[in-house]
Amino acid sequence: MSAKQEDVMGGMTGGCFPSPQDILGMLAASEQQEVVLYSQIAQAVPSEELRRIILYMACKEQRMAEKLALLSQCFGAMPAGPPVGTMSYSVGEQEEKK
Repeated sequence: MSAKQEDVMGGMTGGCFPSPQDILGMLAASEQQEVVLYSQIAQAVPSEELRRIILYMACKEQRMAEKLALLSQCFGAMPAGPPVGTMSYSVGEQEEKK
């Protein structure tokens, strides 16, 4: 397992994997760190035009962090039952009934 994979997996090995909610949470946190980084870079840039471009990038990262956080919350509220609209029999059984 590569170092990057271990970071995504939270250093877990041996079949213990984080939930999709945890992975999305980690991605959202990473995006938030990028917002901070872009904001710091923008403060040090002498050109106003370049500063606006970098702040725009920071805004895009902030929106992505918010979207990932919302998506992460969706995984916490998944239904326990089967998906709506599932067939109670297989396709082969349907043909036999005709």
